[in-house]
Amino acid sequence: MGKHGFKALVLSVLMIIGGVGYSQTTAAAQDVGSQYERGLELFRKGQYGNAQRLLDEVVNEEFYNDRETRASAAYYAAICAMKLYNGDASSRVDDFAREFKLSPLTNRLYFEYANARFSLKRYRDAAEYYERVDKYRLSKKQLDEYYFKKGYALLEREEVNEAKKLFFELKDRDSKYASSAKYYYAHLLYTDSNYTEALANFIPLQDDPSFGPLVPYY
Repeated sequence: MGKHGFKALVLSVLMIIGGVGYSQTTAAAQDVGSQYERGLELFRKGQYGNAQRLLDEVVNEEFYNDRETRASAAYYAAICAMKLYNGDASSRVDDFAREFKLSPLTNRLYFEYANARFSLKRYRDAAEYYERVDKYRLSKKQLDEYYFKKGYALLEREEVNEAKKLFFELKDRDSKYASSAKYYYAHLLYTDSNYTEALANFIPLQDDPSFGPLVPYY
């Protein structure tokens, strides 16, 4: 075999090897993508333990370069940790924020974790993570929830002035939280001896089924 023939043979072999490697990489990526979809399906069915296992494998796949999918997998795996009341939920949230700092999912994850801690009456933790939320990136429904729950969490931490500001923002909005916010705002005014303004906020609550019976006590 001449020199040119040998070079051609080597080049052909290299191309074949490269093609095989590319095909294997593509197939592996497709497998990881399918695993991600299976993880999401299990998540939607409420099978959080199995979903988290599959999603973690997607996140930890060393050669998988789809960063957006990896971020989504890490996000849902962290939500699984919250649903399962796992002790590593907070570290998953913090790890996500470090690795995917610019992802819009970071703000959503802060909000979800703050809500999870609020539901467990861990108000100090909830307030800490509500502080990290960019409220301007929330929907109206989420913003209403943010105002009330952050306000209540701060009230539990005896940060009265900050809580009052949030209740004020919410009390006259078209929201399911508006009456609660109005009540707590009026209550804080009353305890601050601002009786006239407190009464002005209590009066609209007289016919409210939840807070109406409480108004006469003020």
